[in-house]
Amino acid sequence: IPADVKTVIRIDNDGVIESLDAPVTDKAYRPVVVGNAVQSVTDGTSADLDGATLWDGQLLKQPSLEDGIYQVGTAAELAWIADGINQGTLERADVRLTDDIDLNDREWSPMGNDAHPFAGSFDGQGHTIHNLQIFEGAQWSGVFGTVSGAVIRNVILDSAHLKNVGSESAALVGRSMGCTLENCRVLDSIVAADEGAASVGGLVGRVESGA
Repeated sequence: IPADVKTVIRIDNDGVIESLDAPVTDKAYRPVVVGNAVQSVTDGTSADLDGATLWDGQLLKQPSLEDGIYQVGTAAELAWIADGINQGTLERADVRLTDDIDLNDREWSPMGNDAHPFAGSFDGQGHTIHNLQIFEGAQWSGVFGTVSGAVIRNVILDSAHLKNVGSESAALVGRSMGCTLENCRVLDSIVAADEGAASVGGLVGRVESGA
């Protein structure tokens, strides 16, 4: 492989790679594994495959559908739902978590905004979303930014960290309109708002209507 050619090996979140053999003919070539952190694999060294399977903050993966409900078990699948809602390609989504999810302290884009709020249902089934991070937060920050007419239940957030967020922000839901929230918890988390921000909380920033 010529020294001026750069090849990126991306290890997806839903598989386990037991070995990786990247022989090189040019000693100057450095194959790179993208995952938890960029890893340069030189001749005679191995990649940290376990570390590479963590979410990189960019990967999107469409989850499977069962009886009209998205089965979400990885950060990439949750990010795919959030992207579809925020872009308006998913008008509503019914979601069921099938496993704990590690967002790996990567910057998260809240699911649902003023133009396209999250509508539907979200059942965590008792699973935990770990390591949510929002450091560039604006108004309506959280796992969910704005939700309307939704049902969110049975989900735990652990080690969430929101910094410099704006008004109507919280670890779980920034703004709730006509929604039902049941059996949700936030543990060992920090929500720090900008000076002058209003309606900031742990679970929910502002409940305009609903229960």
